[in-house]
Amino acid sequence: MGIRDWINGLRNRQVSLPGAATDQQVTRWQKALSDFGYPYDLVGGPMVDKAFASAKELGRQNGFVPLVLVPGHWNSRKSAPSNRSKRAQELLQTTVDGKQFLANRLLEMYDDLEIDPENPNPDEFDELEPRENDVVVTGLSITKRYVPAENAQRAWDEVAIVRVPAASADELPAYFEWGGWNAVPSSEQIVAVARHWRQTYGSELVAMGPDLLEFSASRPPQDHPSAISLLKEQYVFAPDSFEFDRECLERAAAQLRVNKSWVFWWD
Repeated sequence: MGIRDWINGLRNRQVSLPGAATDQQVTRWQKALSDFGYPYDLVGGPMVDKAFASAKELGRQNGFVPLVLVPGHWNSRKSAPSNRSKRAQELLQTTVDGKQFLANRLLEMYDDLEIDPENPNPDEFDELEPRENDVVVTGLSITKRYVPAENAQRAWDEVAIVRVPAASADELPAYFEWGGWNAVPSSEQIVAVARHWRQTYGSELVAMGPDLLEFSASRPPQDHPSAISLLKEQYVFAPDSFEFDRECLERAAAQLRVNKSWVFWWD
């Protein structure tokens, strides 16, 4: 059972390997926390939901936005928070329309289909049938990892709640320059998409791994057509997070109507 299978259910499965592999993820996460330079608090994985709620309230009072950072194979470089904030402001000057960006990516699927008929056909989204949701996710997802030996999810021993001097959660990718490798959208594009989804679904970026983003939505879609519209956007945003399979996509659309946690992964 791989990470893609876990995300197909819109639940994160950060595969936990025994021994040195897991230790390396923690070590690289610790280095990333030092390199980013923002103040943070370490919290036991099982306690993170309560601690994050408190951090959000404190952030509203003191002018910061909290973000949960989880262990993983981070690739980070050291830079002072003041320099990161300056760079973030430069990135935020770039004008990107998140809704249009996603629409353009959907159109690109038709271009890809003309090149190779074996590529996913976006018309299949509109043929998906409604079904009942069979997976309910509560609380933050990527603070848990999948342990193959136990065939179960287990919380990380510790995660970090980072205090970022951003104006809103939309802006957080810019403060970490997160994105822009392989098929991952750039920081500016992720910010634009986050802003679009906040306006439409009341979502906010709440957690980040080296190849994972988690959003929490306060206004998920309420019917099947609305869920399909969102599913199209989520698929083109992070295709690696989904199998383009009718059953998997129907299940994903059903979960969007119920679950507030959206997890995205890129290879």
